[in-house]
Amino acid sequence: MNYLHKKLVKRVFEEAQVKSGKNSKSGQAEYLSNQFEELGHQITSRTFTSIYNKYVLGNEARAVTLKPELLEFMAKYIGYDSYEDFVTNNTTPSEKQQNPVKTKSKYFNLERIVLYSLLAVILGGLCYSFFLKKEPKCMTWNGEKYEVVSCDISEVEVPNDIIIYDATIYKKQHKLSLSEVKVGMSYYCKMNKGAIEFYAYFGKHPVTKEHLKPVTPYMFNKYVKPNLE
Repeated sequence: MNYLHKKLVKRVFEEAQVKSGKNSKSGQAEYLSNQFEELGHQITSRTFTSIYNKYVLGNEARAVTLKPELLEFMAKYIGYDSYEDFVTNNTTPSEKQQNPVKTKSKYFNLERIVLYSLLAVILGGLCYSFFLKKEPKCMTWNGEKYEVVSCDISEVEVPNDIIIYDATIYKKQHKLSLSEVKVGMSYYCKMNKGAIEFYAYFGKHPVTKEHLKPVTPYMFNKYVKPNLE
């Protein structure tokens, strides 16, 4: 992960805490969403929260990226002329040692670029089909099951979080009707107001992230069987 991105995001949230007086991450994210909209860049509070989770807390499962335009707005928000200005003024000698920056001569860099370009052309011509790769996939919960979406899609366009594609969860996890629930093979989660949802695969609830529990004979006889009769 880019350490400068982490530093920038952290500084932005610290600035939001000072200006808004809000101590919660969600409160700061909401404040930032309103501020950036006024600056001409629309971004939801949920996206800001995802950015914080990924770049500050290190939650790599979050499928969110910092695009160049957003980096510019974030740098200007904390008082820099541009993102380049932020990078220039926030790279200390110790950080350079931890995150080495190329220090070779321009001639060497140009030579290496040319060499890499030639190798890419040669390898591409010899084994074009071998190097064809599919774009990374992500998925989101649509209320009944997971569906595949582009990793570049905005979280504004979907009701639930966008996560990295997992073939097993994508194929196996979905909601169950009462007639499909089986003891020892199905899972459940108690929701607000006492409602219970049943699922086909173990793990976490797609929305609340609560751990799903296996359906026991007691649960089946109390919550499922009476509604089947």
